Amino acid sequence: MNKRYITFDELKMMTNRLCRQVVDSKFHPDIIVGITRGGLLPAIMMSHYFKVPMTALQWNSRDNTEL
Repeated sequence: MNKRYITFDELKMMTNRLCRQVVDSKFHPDIIVGITRGGLLPAIMMSHYFKVPMTALQWNSRDNTEL
């Protein structure tokens, strides 16, 4: 799998687009859950946007957890 690197400005733009989609859907979250290893920064941004708390979820999809 090839990695795709994005700039901070791209991250902000993508997160803002996601927030607008959530607003347009008429959904208002009570909490934002950010997944570790890449999902925390957008989760924090969304938490600030919606003025709701954010919590982190750690997920490991590898079989060897000693890495």
